[in-house]
Amino acid sequence: MPPNATGYMWYRGEGANFKHKIARLGVFPGHRTGPAHSGREQIYFDGSLRIKRVTLEDTGIYTIVVFLPEHKKEIGYGWLNVYGE
Repeated sequence: MPPNATGYMWYRGEGANFKHKIARLGVFPGHRTGPAHSGREQIYFDGSLRIKRVTLEDTGIYTIVVFLPEHKKEIGYGWLNVYGE
């Protein structure tokens, strides 16, 4: 993560769609949850997302928006695979 980040926003799925927002953390203010928040997700101050008690349904694409100074932002995508026993 960029060392000068001012905030983070995580989404379930590809892209920054409000109805898929999990949560945000940063200067706007603090930690706020979104419609896709299940109660198991937490964003840390380094921008990482933790999902507690992960399930097979958590498999998929996740999007992070990193807010930077001067109204700039970076967007990243990642795929989470969850396997059963």
